[in-house]
Amino acid sequence: MNQAQDDLEDYDHDIDPKIMAEEAARADEFLFAQTAAHTAILARHPDLPPWLKSAPPKKHKAKWPTGNKSPSWFTTFAKCPRRHAQRYRYDRKDPSGLDAMVGRAIHGALEDAANMRMRPERGRGPVPAKPSHEEILFLLELQKDVILGQGMETLSRAREVVKDMPLIDLSDLVGVESLWTFYVTPGLPVSGYADLIQLREERGFRQNSPHQTLIITDYKTGESQLPTEDELELNVQATLELCWAVRKWPNARARFRIVNVARGQEVWVDWSEEMDRRTLSFCRSVSWAFQNKVEDAIVASHCVYCPYRGDCGDYGKTLKAYNPPDALDRRSIEELIEIHHSSKLIMDIAEQRKKDAAALIMQGFGQNQRKYDTARFAAYKKSRRLPQFRSESQLLSQLAELSGANEDILIDSLTKIQKKSLDTWVKTLPVTIQEQAQQIIAEHQSLSETPPWIEVREREALF
Repeated sequence: MNQAQDDLEDYDHDIDPKIMAEEAARADEFLFAQTAAHTAILARHPDLPPWLKSAPPKKHKAKWPTGNKSPSWFTTFAKCPRRHAQRYRYDRKDPSGLDAMVGRAIHGALEDAANMRMRPERGRGPVPAKPSHEEILFLLELQKDVILGQGMETLSRAREVVKDMPLIDLSDLVGVESLWTFYVTPGLPVSGYADLIQLREERGFRQNSPHQTLIITDYKTGESQLPTEDELELNVQATLELCWAVRKWPNARARFRIVNVARGQEVWVDWSEEMDRRTLSFCRSVSWAFQNKVEDAIVASHCVYCPYRGDCGDYGKTLKAYNPPDALDRRSIEELIEIHHSSKLIMDIAEQRKKDAAALIMQGFGQNQRKYDTARFAAYKKSRRLPQFRSESQLLSQLAELSGANEDILIDSLTKIQKKSLDTWVKTLPVTIQEQAQQIIAEHQSLSETPPWIEVREREALF
């Protein structure tokens, strides 16, 4: 997945007015194609539940307020003022690739499922609070990037993410893909789109009177690790949405959660007064720096994914500047940490440059060409076929029967259970037996610790 998703930035939370106009112009074309696709799917699956018999409710995305800044506007500047200037001052667009299409398709399916529950149509019948995997997979086929984009490739990638995702409770909804807006200063309005907003009546621990908890959910579809709670407290998207929430619902407890649907993980953070002050101060600082045309480049790991690195002088200098230092054992731990980080940075940048060159070389090959010779080098276009099995359980059962081997021993020696997939499966069981299932898993589970290693991370810039 791309760096925008890895860094908790979301393509849907930074809407370009021109893109919105283009999407509006294609709306009729999409609705016609979606209706045809829905009819075709119904013919293949006549046993669908009542709430899926008709096409999903039409999406109504509020128009982005002119001049309002998004969370990505601020986070992009914090990472690299030059990249920010290229994107927002000089209007050089960052083109969407297949990863973005896959993310939009999954977001769209979850949005449709939520809209069916927030605005149920007459005749759809009772809709369960948690959409099943089958329902989300069905809704994926009705998304714009599947119907009008890179169809089967987008759908195939999205299905792989969705098939093991945890079931999400869509009760107590007050907003789906909702536009939020508030003013940091009278001249600095900020806005964004919240994937999901829920308002729940809960009872406090210290008193019997009910109180409200507002939950804002943001979906992520990449394979990257989620941030820790401490890191999420420094994420501008999360904190700005919480700042807006406490102004919209001043008497509710405001919580933000980020859900990685690919990994089945989630992390929570609560609003606090300190968070509020820190976030608004950060936004004012970025706005001041932008107005004063601060455009210095910051060369870091995010350069690997930057669409503007091709003509960035600082990026080019970094590629050429690495000279392995001698006598590491004479360095202080602070110097060693910096050397560790810069060495990995050079490796990451060089690896991405190799991938960029490979992609351009691939374009130079003919359709059936597998080799390209130069005076000094030979380049090969390679691929490999990976075996897949329709049913692993039937395969092992038949092999055990043929060989006379014990089927349990054969399963233990040839298969490996992924803990993530097992936990996701347990969540699909009835609530009454989930605890018992976890006990069974615990009885069979043991933990082994790997040898330690060092990891050096860049601290959040400015914030």
